Amino acid sequence: TSLCWAPGMIEPMHIYQVRELRWKLCKGAPAFTAVQGAVAALSIARNLASLHTGFDADGNALHPQPLVHRQLAHSSCIPHLVQFLLARSPDLVEIVASLLKTVIQFNDESLKQFFKTGAFYFILSYPGSNFLELAHLLAITHKKQAFHTADTADKRTRLAERSYLGMMLPECMLHILDHYGPEVFAKAFVSENNTPEVVWTHEMRTKYLLPQIHSHVSEFYVRLKQHAHAVYEYNPMPPVEYPELEDEIWCYRYYLSNLCNEEKFPEWDIKDHVEFLQALLTMWRRELLRTPVNISHDEAYKLLELEKVGWEDGSPVTENTLKQAYRRLAKLYHPDKNPEGHEHFQEIHKAYDLLRSIGSSTQDGPRNNVILLVLKAQCILFLRYPAVLAPFKYAGYPLLLEGIEIKEDDQHFLSNDRAPMLEAGTKLCWLTCVCCELNGEELYRSKGIELLANIVERLLSVLPKEGSTALVGCRIMTYLIRTLAGLAAFQDPRAEVYLRPLLVHDILKSTYFENAPSIIEASIHCMTKLSASSDLQNMLLKMGMLWRLIPMLFNYDVSVGEEADGQGESERTYSSLDQFIASDVDCTNMQRAKNKIACLAARAITDLAGLLGELASPRNDEACEIISALFTPSLAQGFTEISPLELLRDLNDNIETPCKIWNNKMRAELLQHAEEQADIPNDDDEVPYAIGDLQLAKDFKFKALADELIIGGIYVRVFNNNPTFPLRNHSVFMESLAFYIGENSMYAYIAEEALDSQSRKGCENLISALKAALNIVTVITKLCVVYKEKTLLNRLLTCIASPPTEGASFNSFYPEVVALTLSIFVKLTCSSACVEALSNETIFVKIYRMLLHPPSPGCQILSLELLQGLSKNPNAAWSAATQGGAIYMLTLILPSGQDPKEDDYAENVQKRAISLLMTLCAEKVNGARLLSLLNRFLPPGLVNQLREGPEEATLKAFHMKCETPEHVWNPQMAGKLSQEVHRLAELAIKAQRSGQLNVPLKDEYRFQFDELASEVFIGGVYVRLFMAQPEFPLRNPKKFLEGLLKEYMKKCWHVLESGSADAAAANVSMLVLLSAATVALLRIHKLLAEHATGLGYATSFVTLLSKLCAQESFGDLCGSALRITHQLSLNIRTVEAIASAKPAIVDVLMQSFKL
Repeated sequence: TSLCWAPGMIEPMHIYQVRELRWKLCKGAPAFTAVQGAVAALSIARNLASLHTGFDADGNALHPQPLVHRQLAHSSCIPHLVQFLLARSPDLVEIVASLLKTVIQFNDESLKQFFKTGAFYFILSYPGSNFLELAHLLAITHKKQAFHTADTADKRTRLAERSYLGMMLPECMLHILDHYGPEVFAKAFVSENNTPEVVWTHEMRTKYLLPQIHSHVSEFYVRLKQHAHAVYEYNPMPPVEYPELEDEIWCYRYYLSNLCNEEKFPEWDIKDHVEFLQALLTMWRRELLRTPVNISHDEAYKLLELEKVGWEDGSPVTENTLKQAYRRLAKLYHPDKNPEGHEHFQEIHKAYDLLRSIGSSTQDGPRNNVILLVLKAQCILFLRYPAVLAPFKYAGYPLLLEGIEIKEDDQHFLSNDRAPMLEAGTKLCWLTCVCCELNGEELYRSKGIELLANIVERLLSVLPKEGSTALVGCRIMTYLIRTLAGLAAFQDPRAEVYLRPLLVHDILKSTYFENAPSIIEASIHCMTKLSASSDLQNMLLKMGMLWRLIPMLFNYDVSVGEEADGQGESERTYSSLDQFIASDVDCTNMQRAKNKIACLAARAITDLAGLLGELASPRNDEACEIISALFTPSLAQGFTEISPLELLRDLNDNIETPCKIWNNKMRAELLQHAEEQADIPNDDDEVPYAIGDLQLAKDFKFKALADELIIGGIYVRVFNNNPTFPLRNHSVFMESLAFYIGENSMYAYIAEEALDSQSRKGCENLISALKAALNIVTVITKLCVVYKEKTLLNRLLTCIASPPTEGASFNSFYPEVVALTLSIFVKLTCSSACVEALSNETIFVKIYRMLLHPPSPGCQILSLELLQGLSKNPNAAWSAATQGGAIYMLTLILPSGQDPKEDDYAENVQKRAISLLMTLCAEKVNGARLLSLLNRFLPPGLVNQLREGPEEATLKAFHMKCETPEHVWNPQMAGKLSQEVHRLAELAIKAQRSGQLNVPLKDEYRFQFDELASEVFIGGVYVRLFMAQPEFPLRNPKKFLEGLLKEYMKKCWHVLESGSADAAAANVSMLVLLSAATVALLRIHKLLAEHATGLGYATSFVTLLSKLCAQESFGDLCGSALRITHQLSLNIRTVEAIASAKPAIVDVLMQSFKL
């Protein structure tokens, strides 16, 4: 019955009532160890609680709770259950945690006061790794503790403020427990993590959390060991401080310092982008609203009553001293211990925070480091996820513009503490602006242009020209110009920029930072966007935009590598506005940066002139004219392409093609001109800061191209050297050549003595143009059809026009001009359409006349070739027959003297002329007309030779002396005929010069040869010569026989009809000759008798004989007829025909005996 007392007892107890003492004094082997006994007892309790659940089938809490739940959750029982957590036994801890979860989950009263049992301290002090059951217990309890007063609970929004664990664990762990569940929390709690989402390490747990909890509840550990019935007396613990989180700011679900450390955590995947952005803006506003604490340090010392915990005035306050003072006062004034001490405890808490922040980065009022992290985090969001954020208008411009504004008296805006904020703010301003149209419009409405223009002006006044992006000022300038480029995509901001010429001048001026490529890129892109306004186009042009961009084009280096449109692989597409987003501000490869700048400069020049169509920018004719003059029309065409790579390759290379000529001399000339333009002042009242002389630029000419002939955008000299070069449009070039030739053909007709340097240059250029036209129709024959148009053909024909006056002299270039023109026409004859176009009487007259008076021997041959090509058309033969063509050709064929000149050229001309004449004679429509004309000049034998061929034999016939039954020809005859045709040719030329195209020949005109005056020519045979050579192989003996018989019968009947002896005597010699020739022919060609019989001549001779025998004066004629009849009668068929004739042949023959 003795009384006993130990720490933890409320009052002394009898010894037999102390169970620990009875267990200690018991003898014998125990059935359970202490832990086993506890496990068994707790298992029974857990089973009982599980059998009687505290919720119904729908999961709703039962009221009242089952008895076992109420008893276990009673204030007399639950503290002892919670204190089992200090046993450190894994099995025991798991059972207790499971039991507590089951008991208090639906017991609101016990749940809200659960924290007073010290459960959270005991749970977090558990050193084991089997934390899952404890995590489940924390999950259902940490946000349901009534540890705040009613008037402040609704004002707390942060999870750390709503959770009882907020004073002990980092917010990231609370977020994991709240959003990912107990399983993930348990795993994270016992593992190591240092990421933007989780910062929790073994050191943080063992070095800071556990020691502080142990220190806070250490007294209770001692009491509990002394007396198991001891109950923990709740005392609030000071917040646990983690040095690892000293510079960290938690926002939404991320630690901003880690998130913004892109070197350590590049491209960290961010979730809930919009919600995160809203949380950042909320934190930003809240930070700006922070006010300094309203108590002094001395007041804080007094409020914490530091002297009562051993602190001496004047000595430094340690963290342990502060925590000791805080715990002492928390027991007295914490709202959970003393509801009446709420206000005083708030002052105590302020004092604690103030003294704890001494020497740390914590400051009164808005914290710059927090705002900087908020800005950087927003930059990361807009840089990585613009497409996600594009539909939402950015709500932070008032805060942002206020943060980057530079006051007039602020001369230290680039100081170390101010510049990072300004850099992050301008970067965010740029990224938000180019993210979507809504942001750009909102920034403009917030008077952003005025503020940005002011910052640009201030920066340009202090930044060195040689500055690089290593300077924070240069990086800020980059972001500012990029923001302006984003705003320039909209019409209203462009209109305001137009009203600020100084801003435009500053944008152009920023291209001088050669060591800061990102500034130049941004400036060029801004110019490109501003060019969407025609007014700004003119302003940029007058302010010298071209003179700043042209030198950049020549910094392109193909060997470094090409990137389409100047965009690298790391660059992204950020919005439908197609804004310029650079991959990096810092330059790691200067040449690659220059390449990108060159691409952007080319595109900026394109948009300045509006060469990509109205959708990109309006067309500026003045800029187009200047660009064409400065870069040559062919290279200027490269500015019309979307990709400038080919243009840049050409501009930085030496090129000589028919389409492009570019070399070092031209580059030097253009750069010198650009430099001179930049130094020319321009006092333009409408455009301040204007430089250069635009008219001088329009009139710019390359000295290196002074001697080049350019037609249709093609360099003719180069094309003639390489005629197979594939042009973009050969047809257009051919048309341009034709017009040029027509307009400059007059140079060919200037007399030699009148030629000056300009005229000679004109002749040389005319020849070059003709060569180019000839090369095209030679290389690509199918393009000949282009010249079928009369307008083009007539312009070419001006080169072979008739001389203005008879006997006029031409210069030394004329023969080549004519030769080239004729060569072109010869090539055109491969096209039937061109043949049709060339086949008119005027052209034929010009060509035929060229045969008689060619400017050069080659022209004569070319004329023959051309006529040969045109001979397919009937008009060629018609012109030869009626317009003197045949006469002109005969002047070439016939030798002019007794000893004709024999050379290859003359033979070639004669051969071609004969070939042409034969072709024309064979023409179906007008060939007969031509043959009729030739019969007036040539002996029949030569005409037959021309008609029948072959060409070689015909050529020999004109040159060989010949006297056969069929052909009589000698040099004397040729010479006489040559003189005659030359006479007629000159007359024809004279008539045609007067406008009479047709050559007038009398119908009875026929050239007479003295050598043939006495010759009888019948059926293509000279009769007398035949009698001398009766065995000569005739070409057509039938024709000769028919002619003989026809002529003989004709003359005989003529004599009979006259009935005169004198007529008979006059014709007897001819009739005898004809009969003798007929007899000689029939003797050699016996089968011809049947042919004659078939023609009816057998019976005709019987009738003739009957008439002749009737008159004695016709005895000689009768004898000649009898000889023919006798020769015919050698053929049986003829005999039969004679025998059947009337009168009877016998009677006729008997009558003839009387003569």
